[in-house]
Amino acid sequence: MDPGNPRGIPFSSTDTNAHASPARDRALTSPLTFLIRNSDSFPYKELSGIMSQTTKIAIDLDVHRAIENRRTSFDQSPNEILRNLFDLPPSSPTVMPSDPRPRRTGAYAFVLLGNRVEAGSLKQAYTTCLRKLGEVDSGFFERLSRVTTRSRRIIARKPADLYLKKPELAQKHAARLTGPWWVDTNLSRAQCERRLRMACEVAQLRFDGDEGDLILDFPAGKAPASDFKALLAAAPLDGIDIERSRDPGREVEL
Repeated sequence: MDPGNPRGIPFSSTDTNAHASPARDRALTSPLTFLIRNSDSFPYKELSGIMSQTTKIAIDLDVHRAIENRRTSFDQSPNEILRNLFDLPPSSPTVMPSDPRPRRTGAYAFVLLGNRVEAGSLKQAYTTCLRKLGEVDSGFFERLSRVTTRSRRIIARKPADLYLKKPELAQKHAARLTGPWWVDTNLSRAQCERRLRMACEVAQLRFDGDEGDLILDFPAGKAPASDFKALLAAAPLDGIDIERSRDPGREVEL
């Protein structure tokens, strides 16, 4: 379809009598609509409610022809043609307004012994909470290092010691906690909460609840249930080997 002829009406700007017919005459008397915009995008694409500087007007065929007869290039929009006709300067690109909402910080937080601590990520909140527990009890890290889940230690003096079954995971997921201690960071929100509960048992502190010594304020995941990656991230996978060895193939008789 000719972009200068959105209704598909067969006519030429230089021969107004070409393909004359009664149906064509009726069609040519109906108004054509287009957008005058401060934009360089396709001239006949209507953007309703997006750009405040866009105005929709109705013109007849004679005005449309007058505009097209002043076209100097195929990529020139009607707005540019009219700006040249009225000796107006080229329009500047329209800048869409930015999001006025302030950026949220401290999405993760916890309250330890009445002191609230905020963090920008789950990993930061988890590791900071463990450090704060170590500050309360000098022997906390040593006792916590003896606590294990089904396949991992919560903290260890050596990165490889964190992963009981797959020490090679330390290269990707182990991070230094403080001093000689290392911590596993490949954890979901539920796994972090479960390990902090175990840490409170080691420190002999009450976990969560309105009157707990440690109260977590971790936001729940917003991913839909259909998101398989989100389900895996939130699932307790300790002790479960989800890696699949290469399939050697099977012999099939045809």
